Amino acid sequence: MNIEPQFRGLMPGERPQREDLSPAAVQEMAELFLQFAGTERHVLWVLDLLPHERVPFVSPAFESVWGRPAQALYDNARLWTEAIHPEDRPQVIESFGRWLADPDRFTFDCEYRIVRPDGGVRWIHDCGHVPDGMRPPLARVTGIAEDITERRRAQDALLAEQQRIAAMAAVAPSVLHTFRRGPNGELSFPYGGRRIEALYRLPEGTVMADAGPVFAMVHPEDVGPIAASIDLSARDMTPWRAEFRMCPPDGRELWIEGHSVPVRESDGAIVWHGTIADITERKRIERALVESRTQLAAVVANMTEGLVVCSAVGQLVEWNAAALAMHGLQDAEARGLTLEKALALFELRRLDGTLLDPADWPLSSVMRGQVLRQVELRVHQRRDDWHKVFSYSGSRVDDPQGQPLFGVIQCSDVTQRRRDEEELARLNDELEQRVAERTAQLQEAVRELEAFSYSVSHDLRAPLRALDGFSQALIEDHGPALPDDARRHLAIIRETAQKMGHLIDDLLDFARLNRASMNRRPVDCAALVRHAFDSLAHQYAGREVELQVGELPGCDADPALLRQVWVNLLSNAIKYSRQRTPARIEVGCAQVDGTPEYFVRDNGVGFDMRYVHKLFGVFERLHRADEFEGTGVGLAIVQRIVQRHGGRVRAQGEPGRGASFHFTLPGEQA
Repeated sequence: MNIEPQFRGLMPGERPQREDLSPAAVQEMAELFLQFAGTERHVLWVLDLLPHERVPFVSPAFESVWGRPAQALYDNARLWTEAIHPEDRPQVIESFGRWLADPDRFTFDCEYRIVRPDGGVRWIHDCGHVPDGMRPPLARVTGIAEDITERRRAQDALLAEQQRIAAMAAVAPSVLHTFRRGPNGELSFPYGGRRIEALYRLPEGTVMADAGPVFAMVHPEDVGPIAASIDLSARDMTPWRAEFRMCPPDGRELWIEGHSVPVRESDGAIVWHGTIADITERKRIERALVESRTQLAAVVANMTEGLVVCSAVGQLVEWNAAALAMHGLQDAEARGLTLEKALALFELRRLDGTLLDPADWPLSSVMRGQVLRQVELRVHQRRDDWHKVFSYSGSRVDDPQGQPLFGVIQCSDVTQRRRDEEELARLNDELEQRVAERTAQLQEAVRELEAFSYSVSHDLRAPLRALDGFSQALIEDHGPALPDDARRHLAIIRETAQKMGHLIDDLLDFARLNRASMNRRPVDCAALVRHAFDSLAHQYAGREVELQVGELPGCDADPALLRQVWVNLLSNAIKYSRQRTPARIEVGCAQVDGTPEYFVRDNGVGFDMRYVHKLFGVFERLHRADEFEGTGVGLAIVQRIVQRHGGRVRAQGEPGRGASFHFTLPGEQA
């Protein structure tokens, strides 16, 4: 664009040339103006407002900045306003109008965006100027518009970076801060003061200009070391690092860790940029860890069992005192002991005496990842030539990636226990031999007893049957001719022979109880009781007998043997209640300590509890034979059957008030 004619047409008419300026000076000024007007970033503009709005001049940079030809602006002065970004246009127009209306009070100096035809956006800094001496209404104004896009981008980037750093500082575990020590020694926190105030629970605005309240909280024991470390960092301009205690007003004690780097300013002040962090919890954990390690070390040192730790490469790195003593080693020779060196000192064998390959030694097995649990081995220490039996347990510890870190082996000296076990095994062998011998002797005795039983059953029965038979024949054949005393004597002989036969039968039944095999199975007790009672009908024929059977749970027992129990107990109840009318017999079950206990209760003659211990003995009777018949074996049979089932039997009674017999049958209930 040829701007020189326009410039020359504009300038002479506006201000008369100074008389002291030569034509050459004027020409030089004009050339300088043209050079300035030709800059790429600055757009010089002139706007006529009267008689109508038009642009008589705009510098060449308009076309490169606005992206539009200058002629378009000459043709339409409104193009300048239309190019402003819609979001910025209202405030620019308002500011421009306010300036034109009252240039003494207001200026036109603002930043706004323009939108180029290609869609690009640029930032503009625009300043207006009113010619000297011109008063409203203004006829002409001038100005300079500068392209500040790059500067704004840099400012926006700087702001974004500052916001990013501020956001990171706000959530960082450590407090990012700047600490300043002025030329006169004044202390402050130009940056990060709010988080420091929050850390120490100080009022807002306390430390921004004066850091004295913070330093006043330093623990008295740490004041000197902290001051010395700051002076050293300032003197040598070296990084500052310290751990110290703080005592805030709320009574807490905080451990603080600080890291910062010093920078010297032009006025002699020094600022440290860095972080401080509350490490109170870490210190607490460290103290707890030290205490735990101390306790663990004390426990390990005082263990009676040996404890050995080996490295990932199979080198023994830690032994406790018990392990050293067990293996007959000194600490110096044990520490760092390798498998190869151990082979020269020890020989390991299995309990059966076979030599153990070094690849199967506890250390080797553990480092292969095998878990040992009380593996007993015979250990021979070559140097001192002793033999012992050790029990080894251990495992390997791996990192999260499964790589071995170290192995732990625990060992115990079980030599004496092994000797005791071997001695016990020898004694058990001897005992088994003795038991076998005694069993053979017992079997022989049983055979003799069976032979005796056979003899009793056959050889003794024959004379008794002869006595009974011949006595009966005498009575039947010669009874009328015999005197009364003779017949009475013959009746006594028959009764005694029959009683002796019953006694022999009961003895044989009692003896067979120990030899008879048991066939336990679920039994319906209620049905068994009623069947047993019906089988005794001949004993209570012609009598008034009341039987009450309560709820009887089933049990697991030998049906034949259990029936004998019910028969004997019911028979006793029927017999000893014959003097009662009616005779009442109650059968039931009660829970005693969680176990069913069966009972048979009657209202008969009862017995004196002082003699209860005699009830279950063979041939023991608490009543005279002329009062109640019997051999005294029935309750002994009951007790033997119950005991064979693993149960117990007991009795209760009172003279004239009846008796009750109770028994249990442990086992699965049907």
